[in-house]
Amino acid sequence: MLRLVIATLLVLTTALPATAQVLAHPNNPGSKYALVFVHGFTGDAITTFQPRAGAQTWQSIVRDDKFDIATDVKMSDFDIFSLNYPADLFSEFSIPSLGAKISTSLLAVDRFDRYQHIVFVTHSLGGIVTKLALLEWARVYEPLFSRVRAVHFVATPHDGTDSSNLMQAAAAAVGSRIAQELTSTGLLREVEKQWQTLMLNRAIERAPAPRIAVAHGLKDTWVVERSAINTHRYRQFDLEPRAMDADHRSIVKPEGVEAEIHLWLRSSLKHMCANLNSKAECEPVRGFANPPMHECDRLGAAATDQNRHADVRFPVRGKDRVGDRIIDTCTAALREAGGIPRFNFQLGLGYSAK
Repeated sequence: MLRLVIATLLVLTTALPATAQVLAHPNNPGSKYALVFVHGFTGDAITTFQPRAGAQTWQSIVRDDKFDIATDVKMSDFDIFSLNYPADLFSEFSIPSLGAKISTSLLAVDRFDRYQHIVFVTHSLGGIVTKLALLEWARVYEPLFSRVRAVHFVATPHDGTDSSNLMQAAAAAVGSRIAQELTSTGLLREVEKQWQTLMLNRAIERAPAPRIAVAHGLKDTWVVERSAINTHRYRQFDLEPRAMDADHRSIVKPEGVEAEIHLWLRSSLKHMCANLNSKAECEPVRGFANPPMHECDRLGAAATDQNRHADVRFPVRGKDRVGDRIIDTCTAALREAGGIPRFNFQLGLGYSAK
């Protein structure tokens, strides 16, 4: 049986480049919108998002979709990019190194920095390497990170894959470095911890950050539901996790514009336009124009107001400081979501005078 599974994985493995490649499908000259598709383990930029040979890919479905997500903004207005990176069975690269490759490959795209609204659609391992790439952007290319409006995690193992899964065990048996990292939860939980810290800090600072959308398949035997939805949704207007009648691979292979996964993406993009905090060419959608402020956001705004007239920078921790309530409230929310311990928030957080 194990030999059969290994043989199946070998068939599924596609020859991938030694570095990350970006396949560009520009729709409109001067478009301000970019949609980036990122495949997962043993996948590639095309067949991962294609139900069968010769069928439309999800990318082409988006490209042809004239659905209005806002006034004068259609799905088809997005320029589409598909990442191809070495995530095959015998890849010599680690997951962190793949994140770095994705980061630099997108930055190398001619005039990629012209896009004001960047959205990611990720599958499986693609969600992990995208988080790593965006963590790098937040550290080094903050203006570009601020333009990332949404990240869609589809069947992403935020908390690791099911280590008892036979296919994963077989992959590890043939020496796959990526499979070994996927089945050991330490690395993935550390990435998620860093991601949660970034999201919380951006919320406290009232800084732009991507909204999060999560989907998983009810028939998925690679990534269990707990792992797929265990990523921090830090704002009120993040979508609730969506469970779909699909397995790990079929969930990102829509048959047309009426496929559940594509309708979910439509809804998310429309929701995104309704909640952009920048001067975007998107109109508010009724019911979402002024979403209730999350407690973390409300307290962050209160801290900003309290410190606006301050002459010096001061720590937010201490008696009667509003920062105490921010950290206490947000840490409790994170713990409830399987988040991070208190000490991560005691590293000199502060607010500057505005």
